[in-house]
Amino acid sequence: MRICLFVLIYMFVLMHTSLYAGCIKGNCKNGEGTYEHIDGSVYEGQHRDGKREGQGTYTYPNGTKYVGQFRDSNFDGRGIYTVPNGEKYEGEFKNGKRDGTGVLFYANGSKYEGQFKNDKATGTGVLLDASGTKYAGQFQDDLLNGQGAVILPDGRRIEGRFRNHKLDDTGTLTYPDGRKETVVQTGTNTFKIVFTK
Repeated sequence: MRICLFVLIYMFVLMHTSLYAGCIKGNCKNGEGTYEHIDGSVYEGQHRDGKREGQGTYTYPNGTKYVGQFRDSNFDGRGIYTVPNGEKYEGEFKNGKRDGTGVLFYANGSKYEGQFKNDKATGTGVLLDASGTKYAGQFQDDLLNGQGAVILPDGRRIEGRFRNHKLDDTGTLTYPDGRKETVVQTGTNTFKIVFTK
């Protein structure tokens, strides 16, 4: 009876702990190889001193995938990071984060092209949202921050200084025919003309 119970427990443990972590193909110490992690993620590519180093592909169990350069087991250099919901980033990475220049395609159809720092849009860039509105200028921590211009789908252009995603003070609204007005932002995507004497 004890032997039978032991065998049943052993089989149960074996069936539920069949997770494996290790090299499943090639040379995962110094060379090309495929390494499967205990969470089910898989790295296929170059290794040096047992670390991901050089060109490779890292695939997460949920389908998220990174194809590009690695350094010290981090995304580092040029690469493409794709998420199953349709979001995709193509550009530079440093220490596992977006850093440098790149293009981020959002799942909703919007697109940001420009500079990144510490995984956020920071520096000069262009954001084109799904509605066709475009912002070209300075970003800080994923927000419009600094000098820039919003170009609306109908051709109107609002230029000024932005802070935390809003027009900081007054801006200049330029119509397609060249007329200009001074404006202030009154809400999200709403502006009011400032009449001067």
